Amino acid sequence: MYKIIIIFFIVTGYCVSVCGQAKHLQDYINKAQENSPLLRDFRNQSAAAQIDSQLIRTNYKPQVSGSSINSYAPLVRGYGYEQAITNG
Repeated sequence: MYKIIIIFFIVTGYCVSVCGQAKHLQDYINKAQENSPLLRDFRNQSAAAQIDSQLIRTNYKPQVSGSSINSYAPLVRGYGYEQAITNG
C-alpha cells in the first residue's frame, strides 16, 4: 500500500513539474497593465496636457507676422484694364 502511495506522489509530482504553466504571474500583470483602459486613458490625458503646455509656451515666444495689399491689373497685348486707372 505504501509503495502505491509513494509511486502516486512521484508520478503526480513529475507531472506537475513537467506540465506546469509556462507563464508566471508577472506576465499576466504586465499584460493587464498594457491593456488597462484606465491606464491608457491616463497616458492619453498626459500626452494631451503635454501638447497643450507646448502650445502655451509657444505663445510666449516672439511672433512674426506680415500683411500686404497687392493688386494686379492684367494687361495682354494692350487689352485689359486701363493702366492709368489702376496705377499700373
